[in-house]
Amino acid sequence: MTPGFWTNALAFGVAAAGTAITLPWWRAWFLRLGVLDDPGSRKIHKHPQPLAGGFAIVSGLALASALGAWQGVAPIPLTNLPALGLGVLMMLLLGWADDLRDLRASTKFFGQLAVVTGVSASGVGVVWLGDPILDLVLNVFWILTITNAFNINDNMNGLCAGLGAISAAVLGGLTSGPLAWLVCGAVVGFLPWNFPRASAFLGDSGSHVLGFLIACLPLLPGPAGESAPEWKVLTRGALLAAVPLIDLVQVVITRWQIGQPFHVGDKNHLSHRLERHGFTRAQAVMILWAAHAAFAAISLAL
Repeated sequence: MTPGFWTNALAFGVAAAGTAITLPWWRAWFLRLGVLDDPGSRKIHKHPQPLAGGFAIVSGLALASALGAWQGVAPIPLTNLPALGLGVLMMLLLGWADDLRDLRASTKFFGQLAVVTGVSASGVGVVWLGDPILDLVLNVFWILTITNAFNINDNMNGLCAGLGAISAAVLGGLTSGPLAWLVCGAVVGFLPWNFPRASAFLGDSGSHVLGFLIACLPLLPGPAGESAPEWKVLTRGALLAAVPLIDLVQVVITRWQIGQPFHVGDKNHLSHRLERHGFTRAQAVMILWAAHAAFAAISLAL
């Protein structure tokens, strides 16, 4: 069954409601476990916050996907569903391990690499050059880069979630794919808990899942099984991750210039720079949302 407007709207609504309804439960559980983001020298919040957003978003996705399965609508072609679903689960757990233990950068990277390689080898990706090995390498590089770009952009209330919601909404409009609307709805259900004041954070579990999904969505066939040309995938995907990618590049360059390891966090992100120029944190986030929406509009025009 090919999804229509009401199917996509239902996917969005159920995912949003699922996240919003389950988040208080996850928040309370994380508070009891003590899985919190504590204030520190490179942090801008003043009070510990539970890192519950990722689990709530995945709950919203799961509830909406279950309803879709009951209605006979698959969010993506069934051949890709097991690999992508397992990838989401593994990214959630890897991010949670980082939230719990503050993993070494190398440990986290090789964990990401293992997950993404398995997902790409299972068929999530596009044919870039026609060589199976090179195509696998390019798909892995693509997913890893965008996943980490979103991961490091989770540095101010609402920023990463808002960017992800914009990207997913545009992808939903471009492909009419229910998975994009599931992602958008699940993230929108989280945003009131995270912006402008936060009572819960995404955590690495949430930013890993969100970045992974935004990276994978352009690589997947549409609901009818059609695939976009490679140049469209590349252009569309880059535009829909533009602000995180720009921030990633400028942060890495800045850290290299001052002799700081690129994986060590600091306050040199675009959001922090805007704040230092006199904008409030909420204003800085909305400026970056607007810039991201502008890039997304270009992808629609293409």
